[in-house]
Amino acid sequence: MKQAGTISVFTGPMFSGKSEQLVARLRRAGYAKLKVLVVKPKKDLRTVGEVVSRQLKDEERKFQKFTSMPAHTVSDERELFILVESSECQVLGVDEAQFFPEWFVDTVTILAWQRGLEVIISGLDMDAWRKPFGIMPQLIAIADQVHKLNAICFKCGAEARFTQKLAGSQQQVEIGDADKYEARCGNCFEEFQGQ
Repeated sequence: MKQAGTISVFTGPMFSGKSEQLVARLRRAGYAKLKVLVVKPKKDLRTVGEVVSRQLKDEERKFQKFTSMPAHTVSDERELFILVESSECQVLGVDEAQFFPEWFVDTVTILAWQRGLEVIISGLDMDAWRKPFGIMPQLIAIADQVHKLNAICFKCGAEARFTQKLAGSQQQVEIGDADKYEARCGNCFEEFQGQ
């Protein structure tokens, strides 16, 4: 009988190190000679063909690439299953999971619980209005382990658990980085009143 795999989730606001933790765990799996496949949703247009974690360069107050790993963009369930089969992966890494549709939750359970894969996921737990983001509540519920990360508040330096939207529209999904978002603590968070 095949052994069930596990599901781990790294979650929190933007700039909390979710992708950095994901890449670290996937590299560790690679060192253990496990076959690793990394995917992300097609909606994430910030980086093409890779998962990237950024680090703040203090003297310039700008974020720069810190670490990265090649990744496949996936738009549907069939495409993901084909990638898993062709790669013969034992570990599946998923970045920006909040952007995947509902089908992704069932697919993760099939891959972990029926096919025995170790699935490691990163994604935003809440949107810029402090509401649960996309499928993340379901992924957190089915996970064997959940690692809730905090960032540092861009305004005061306290622990930050929220993503503050600075510019753009009132749409929940609006791809951006430090140009549109900041990490904020509860005291510094302000409801976005944009366009």
